[in-house]
Amino acid sequence: MADWDLIKKEFEETGIRLADLATKYNIKSSTMKSRKQRGDWAKKKDASKNKKDASNQKIKDANKKESCDYSSQYEILKLENNEITNKQRFFVQEYLVDSNATQAAIRAGYSEKTAMEQGYQLLQKTSVQNAIQEAMKTRELRTEITVDRVLQELWAIATADANEIVELRRSCCRFCWGDNFKYQFTNNEMENRKDQHTAAKESALKEGKPVPEFNQAGGIGFDAKKDPNCNCPECFGEGINNPHFKDTRKLSSKAKVLYAGVKVGRNGIEVKMRSQDRAIENVGKALGMFKDKIELTGKNGEPLQVDMTSPEERRARIDALLARRKGT
Repeated sequence: MADWDLIKKEFEETGIRLADLATKYNIKSSTMKSRKQRGDWAKKKDASKNKKDASNQKIKDANKKESCDYSSQYEILKLENNEITNKQRFFVQEYLVDSNATQAAIRAGYSEKTAMEQGYQLLQKTSVQNAIQEAMKTRELRTEITVDRVLQELWAIATADANEIVELRRSCCRFCWGDNFKYQFTNNEMENRKDQHTAAKESALKEGKPVPEFNQAGGIGFDAKKDPNCNCPECFGEGINNPHFKDTRKLSSKAKVLYAGVKVGRNGIEVKMRSQDRAIENVGKALGMFKDKIELTGKNGEPLQVDMTSPEERRARIDALLARRKGT
């Protein structure tokens, strides 16, 4: 039977290869590889290298956490609140990134297993809440992005007139304003019809055929921008619906806030606009108009006292009260 402890020691302390070791002790290569993997065999120089790499990685992670971004550090160092620890300061900074307490706790160095609980508890601390408010004010001063400015931008989107970008125009049909409500042509179209009639006339004369008469139909003067004729027998005064896209280079400042680009596809052009419904919703939430969650508190803002007794205990209390009432 093979002495695996001796084989492992020889592998780790010498430069022998695994295949040569298998040949030396007459052991299958697959068995030798399996033993190596299960036993975590590693040559001394590899183990030293792995230990060094792990140490270097720890140093890099520590430096990364300590250095952060200069602007981020600026907000942390500017905090005048001395009631929180450095770790809590990092939590405050990370919380400003996405307002996610659990992820902020993880990025600040708290355990992933307890990050949700830690994040919740940190947000309950008055000192941490004050630090968050202070850091937000510092960020506003640095970026010049304030709550009022964001609200103004959202309100501009919510109240912009979409007709400044795209509109549906109802215009006349070809018969609306033609003579006797017949098909009406533009000037160029009529000239082309005359040229075609002249050519057809010359051809008929050469071939000895009857010369066709020229049909004026509804005459000239068609203007696609005219309103429908309410007496038109063809469209019954409804006209034709035509989408019209404005030149985005000439949009007003309010319309430019709403405009979000165009998409050209197989079905034509799609004008993209920012959601006005979402903008109104965000404004309402920012002003506290919509309550998605109602928090109940007890007397003087303290937590509510919740009765944790079991149904059996509550039944016993009721029976005791009823018995006391009968006794009186």
